[in-house]
Amino acid sequence: MLYDMRWVDSAITIGMASYILYLDLTEIGGTIRTLMLGSP
Repeated sequence: MLYDMRWVDSAITIGMASYILYLDLTEIGGTIRTLMLGSP
């Protein structure tokens, strides 16, 4: 490792996973509504 900062890989991985999870959770409402065909 260049500067012996092995935690950077874990931090980037957790950050990317959190971002993907955030995007998924913001889009899930429209998807569920489409699957339910807008029924109450």
